[in-house]
Amino acid sequence: MSPATDHPSCIPTPIKVLYQSTPASPCPSSTSHNTPSTPPFAAHTTTNNTIVSTIPVTPVILVIPVIPFVPFVPIIPANMANRYAPLQLPANAGALPQDYQSKITYFDSTGPFTAIQHAKKMQDYFENYEIDDDSVRMRIFVQSLTGDVRTCFRSLAANSITTLDELYLSFTNRWEKKKDPLHILAEYDAIKRGP
Repeated sequence: MSPATDHPSCIPTPIKVLYQSTPASPCPSSTSHNTPSTPPFAAHTTTNNTIVSTIPVTPVILVIPVIPFVPFVPIIPANMANRYAPLQLPANAGALPQDYQSKITYFDSTGPFTAIQHAKKMQDYFENYEIDDDSVRMRIFVQSLTGDVRTCFRSLAANSITTLDELYLSFTNRWEKKKDPLHILAEYDAIKRGP
């Protein structure tokens, strides 16, 4: 049996350790041996071969938590997303002005105004009431559409309109009345003849 297992007062270490026995110590004098277990503290030998214990040293491992990066996807309220599906709106779209419904003109393709005239009236409204946010302008413009025009707007592909100019272009291309070439020729002849 090794001295480390025979005598619990001996210091087991994974390195060679020299012991100096004292009259009270049962360990043999100046013996060396290898032990399989690690002590809870470090030991140093001095010039007179006595064992001096030091404060235990615990390695410190710095653990930095890893926070996964999740890209921010704007969340638009469901009722707004359904109502304005063809528009690509920012997540923090501005608030609509109070009582705007009573101040705007509505377009249903059967009234006295053409699509271009309606678009100009809406631009005038935005300038008069100092509405500068394009997301607000687009939503108010969509609210001005009624009947078949609104139904046609909602049938467009989701997020297909990204700017106010695209909205005006899509609207006028679809709803501006195209004049018959023969009608234009008749108007020209009437102008040419004079009153």
